[in-house]
Amino acid sequence: MKRLLLISILALNYFLSSAQGFEGIIKFSISYESLPAEMEEAVAMLPKEQTFYIKDSKSKFVQNSSMSNTTVISNSDDKSSIVLMEAMGQKYKMTMTSEEVEEMEQDTMDEIKIEYVNESKTIAGYDCKKAIVKMDGMDEEAVFYYTDKIPPLKLSGMEGLHLKGLPLEYIISMEGMKMVMKATSVEKIAVADSTFDIPEGYTEMPDFMRDAMNENDN
Repeated sequence: MKRLLLISILALNYFLSSAQGFEGIIKFSISYESLPAEMEEAVAMLPKEQTFYIKDSKSKFVQNSSMSNTTVISNSDDKSSIVLMEAMGQKYKMTMTSEEVEEMEQDTMDEIKIEYVNESKTIAGYDCKKAIVKMDGMDEEAVFYYTDKIPPLKLSGMEGLHLKGLPLEYIISMEGMKMVMKATSVEKIAVADSTFDIPEGYTEMPDFMRDAMNENDN
């Protein structure tokens, strides 16, 4: 099951598997340095920020746009994740089993090559080092700036990306779109257990929708 993103590149859906030893909230901005011509008029509808909540083995990703809302709740103890999607008045959830997560991790481990570069920059108050990542399906090399002061997290579609720390900025080019995700704040604060509760009102995503997303990722 080869994939670069769990849902689709337009939704930019990322999820975390826990960063042991870190509890808090990390916020990222999303900017677009280039877009395909057919998407330039729709840039206002694309997501502009994403937020991660982390506590012990649990993590939560939230990303909203004018077109859709996406939440992903994960638990690294049992390697499970639940994707919650809301768009056009419909609410769906997609449960990822530990077997599916492990399969994605193995697939991407076989595709990813990491080159560490002697270059650094300060992001959200953290000294970050540079890594260049080559991965099948990307238009060009991806650039990551990571801090070794926070344990690494796993990104959806890049479960095999084992960097030496947490990425606080990453630049990815895919299908003519170049995106820059950059941390704007890193808060080490207490996160309530209820943050990771699964809300009601979501129905399990039909198999045909899951199959369609898998086909788009292959």
